Amino acid sequence: MTLPITVLNQRRRRNSDQLSMKLHLVAALALSLTLVSPICCQQRVNCRWGSYGAWSDCDACTRTKVPRHTTHHF
Repeated sequence: MTLPITVLNQRRRRNSDQLSMKLHLVAALALSLTLVSPICCQQRVNCRWGSYGAWSDCDACTRTKVPRHTTHHF
């Protein structure tokens, strides 16, 4: 059983259009989740700065050290 080439091309085009639509929907969903999640999921954190700790390792690019600071969460 063989199908004419035009029927096969129509089926391929329809499958391609369906795949394209699914990819667009997935992309739209991913974008909407990344835009909404920072707004909806922020929780207030109660914390207080602690004392300074040891210095960090030397950063080879900037040739600087940074004092470490602890935080206390409650």
